[in-house]
Parts: sequence; structure tokens; C-alpha cells
Amino acid sequence: MNSSLLSLASIVQELMLKKGLTLSIAESCTGGLISSILTKLPECSKYFKGSIVCYSHYSKESILNINKNILEKYGTISSEVSLEMAKKTKEVFDSDIGLSATGVAGPSSEENKPVGLVYISLYSDNFSKTKELNLIRTREEIQLKAAQAALNMLRLYLLK
Repeated sequence: MNSSLLSLASIVQELMLKKGLTLSIAESCTGGLISSILTKLPECSKYFKGSIVCYSHYSKESILNINKNILEKYGTISSEVSLEMAKKTKEVFDSDIGLSATGVAGPSSEENKPVGLVYISLYSDNFSKTKELNLIRTREEIQLKAAQAALNMLRLYLLK
């Protein structure tokens, strides 16, 4: 595991515990990597409520209950679906913050979207943000960079 990712996760955990907030995550292209990083740290259960790896269109619709019309209109790899994933995981787990990642890790494109296109989103009751990433790397590097970007987005939110 990348030591800088663990350091970032440690900072996030410290801030989450200090603020008394809870977190849930919906992951697609990262395949559970963000959750895996967070759960390497002891005491993560004090703030981390859970995650869903919703890799398919079906799981986004049936488990997260993302509106079929949104999925069909924008595709599973879009800023709109990323934000819905963050919002719906927050609802499913009744957490203070929902975090999400969806995109194309490769090696081939999907939905006419290029390899390396990733959307990460954060959703809370008083804030929402989505960021588009264009990562030209290997599959593993795309997943690692997307996880890092998502955790950094969360860190910056918590520092406000």
C-alpha cells in the first residue's frame, strides 16, 4: 500500500473523529480501494459506516436506487451519476458525508468515454462537489490516483 495514501487516510480519520462526522462511500472504478485504505487504520469504525462497490449499471440502479432516467441520459460515467452515487450512499448508510468515484480505469474505453476519465464527488447536507479527473496512466495507477483525489477532496472539505 502506498504510504502517502495511508498518511492521507490518517489525516482524514483524525479530522473525521475530531468533527464527530460519519462517512459512507460508493465506488465503481476504484473497486473498493478507497474503503480498503480507510479500513487499514484502527478506529475507522468510529466514523466509517460502510461502502458499496457498485460496478455495474444494475447495481447503481438497484442497490443505490439511482434514477434509471439519470443513468440513461448521462451514462454511468458522468458528473451527474457521481454526485447521485455520493448522495445515495449517504442516504443508504445514514451518514453525514457521502463520497463516490466512477470512471474508466481501462484498458479500454466505456460508454464512448476515454480511459482515465474519472469523476469523484462529495455530498453532505450543506455541501456538494464533483471533480473531473483525466488520468493518463495504467489501470492500477488510475485507481490509486482516483482514490487519492477522493480522499484529498474529503480532507479539504473537513478543513473548512
